[in-house]
Amino acid sequence: MDIEDFQKNFHFLEICHLGPQSIVQIGAASKPWEYATYEGRWVKGLSAGGSCPTSDFYWMNPQFSLTLEGSNDDISEPQASCSFIVSVMQKHQRLRRTGHVRVACRIFQGDDAHVYLFQDALRSAQPVLSAGPCDNHREVVLCSSLPPGRYIIIPSLEKESDEGEFLIRVLTEKGDGSRQMESKANSSGTPAPSTFPTEDQCLRRFLQFANVDGRVNNLQLHSLLTSLLKEFGE
Repeated sequence: MDIEDFQKNFHFLEICHLGPQSIVQIGAASKPWEYATYEGRWVKGLSAGGSCPTSDFYWMNPQFSLTLEGSNDDISEPQASCSFIVSVMQKHQRLRRTGHVRVACRIFQGDDAHVYLFQDALRSAQPVLSAGPCDNHREVVLCSSLPPGRYIIIPSLEKESDEGEFLIRVLTEKGDGSRQMESKANSSGTPAPSTFPTEDQCLRRFLQFANVDGRVNNLQLHSLLTSLLKEFGE
């Protein structure tokens, strides 16, 4: 197809990687990649902080730790960059009756003094990489490389009032990895966002307390909610 015809018929071009092996540089030795996925949700007043890092609420967004380590095979270049891919996709967008909300993703430098980035740290920090907010896109992707170290991934929607569920996919070179950060309350006593149980976890927990007919009474419901709050509400 001629480039002129392509421009007339298409408005967007998205390039997808078939798999981790497809992003290995030509002629380079093939190395295993590690793949991790995380699910979560943005909830107004709890885990939705908007996309402005200097706002009073941005720190409330979910945070994920990304650790990049230098390759043991290349001792001559201890500061060589580590390749990775991070994608943030909004779930259930096809079921929404309203238009798409705008999703964004930023990666900040982490260190031992900032296990979890609160409001004060984020106001003075600059993201090392960012993508979005993007119009009418259910997913943003960061495909890049950074020096070895610890970083923090923060997915967000554009406004503090926006809500939704998300899926994060992280591909890193073998030896690197990522994990979800456990949020803590800050010094002012403001509650930090909690992690949420998945639907499968809720169903399994419900069946533990329910009767054989699939119902719970008031005492069983109280025990069920107490159990969930004890595990996921801290």
